[in-house]
Amino acid sequence: MKPVKILFLCYINRSGSTFLAHRLHQFREVCVCPELDVPVSGWLEAPEQPGSLQWAAECKHRLQQDPKFVAWQNAGFTLENLNYHGSNMETFRSLLTLYRNAMKPDAEIVVFKAERLIHLYPMFKYFPDVMWLAVLRDPRAVFHSQRLTPHPDTGRMMAHNPLVLAAKWKVFCKQLIRHNIPYISYERLIAETDTVLNDFAREHQLVSPPDASKDTYWQHLSPAHRALHTRVTLPPDATRMDRWRQDLPPRDRALIQHHCQTLMEHFRYKAESLPYPTVYHSFCTIALTVHNCKRWMYRLVFWIKYNFI
Repeated sequence: MKPVKILFLCYINRSGSTFLAHRLHQFREVCVCPELDVPVSGWLEAPEQPGSLQWAAECKHRLQQDPKFVAWQNAGFTLENLNYHGSNMETFRSLLTLYRNAMKPDAEIVVFKAERLIHLYPMFKYFPDVMWLAVLRDPRAVFHSQRLTPHPDTGRMMAHNPLVLAAKWKVFCKQLIRHNIPYISYERLIAETDTVLNDFAREHQLVSPPDASKDTYWQHLSPAHRALHTRVTLPPDATRMDRWRQDLPPRDRALIQHHCQTLMEHFRYKAESLPYPTVYHSFCTIALTVHNCKRWMYRLVFWIKYNFI
């Protein structure tokens, strides 16, 4: 079998990544893995570091305890032949290879998607063979969808504060620009699905056309994630893209576009003319400050772990 080519798919929740993954999996040469958290924290945060049997045993235990791992096991995947020698990246590559062999042996590209991947881009400067792709959606539409969608792992709504989403979206976009990561806009993906897929096939030299009649990515998701993404198997509906214009309160739209306006213009999202909600902004700012403190604390812990442990 051919060695796998890894494609990291980056996104913000409710931006269309699952729909894109479902469609990419229809290519014979592409295998999309169900999401899994352990490889990101266990191996990808320090891909060049050498592995150890002790760390490998811990990661294996954490994999088996991860509820999302059930989706991998349902595809006939096992950890028996996982290669723990070499670097963390080689262990991760072995993980994807085993899944490819069990799922789609003829696939050449293995797609792995996780929300935190885009923040790990600098860690992969020594792995130029890894490919990157992102999905980007209008931040107002993202917030509108997140505030109505419970997270499958926690049961809580994905978003409450428009400033928190605006901050995440700005960081995501700045990473796209800084590292020149190719991206697909959600709006174009839904409006011109076939064109987007044809462009992907041409860029990656895929020969076979998509085949929706065979094994699908959606059916290998966990039950909770299948319930969350019931529409990915349906034809795209472009009329749903602008529902946020009617349903999202003007104060939320005003806050998001005020904080994201420069980047929205860069990615060709038009801002509306709305009054700025000063009082509402004060309450949201307090919540954003708390969110940022948590985020910087995580970065500090990660920096200590990466440099000293």
